[in-house]
Amino acid sequence: MPRWLFPLVVILGLISVGGTFGWYTVNNVRYVTTTYASVTAPTRWITAPEAGQITADDVTVGQSVSAGEALLTETLANGTPLSVTAPANGVVATMNAPQGQWVAAGTPLLAVVNPSQYQVTANIPETQMANVWVGQTAVIRLSAYPGTSFSGQVVRIGTETLSVNPAVLSASTTFSKQVQWVPVTLTINAPNTALWPGENATVKIRR
Repeated sequence: MPRWLFPLVVILGLISVGGTFGWYTVNNVRYVTTTYASVTAPTRWITAPEAGQITADDVTVGQSVSAGEALLTETLANGTPLSVTAPANGVVATMNAPQGQWVAAGTPLLAVVNPSQYQVTANIPETQMANVWVGQTAVIRLSAYPGTSFSGQVVRIGTETLSVNPAVLSASTTFSKQVQWVPVTLTINAPNTALWPGENATVKIRR
């Protein structure tokens, strides 16, 4: 190897390491970042009014419904049919009672979400909460859309920490002091994009 080549390799290596370190430093200074985030939406669960059997199932997951629209038919033990209707406009997110199933009064049958009110809940470590406040803008990335970024804004900060660490759920009963996590709610600007409550997200809140 020529003598001049070794110093050049060292210099290029230092530049590469320095650039990477600088990028991480600037990124951490400019943003509060968490991968413990997910899409949420107002959800209305519809329950069985009485005990009976689901005898008609007229909707599917992902279907748009209107307030008052018949979704299921439950037939009581005495043969009386009851129509189960949507409490509000929305999209069917979950179906728990297929046709033919017997249910007790109060059994959750299906959930309807309001797609116009999707939000993102980000869990932020308490050590970073001094850098988070309502009104901050954010960059949101969803696992379902790799390479695509959405804008958002902090609209609400939780008033208490989570009862568990979102990273590790330990079965141990031994007390140990751990960093607590605070739920922060953000809007998400994702027009004409299909979103699903519960899908994973990464959030970078600009300081």
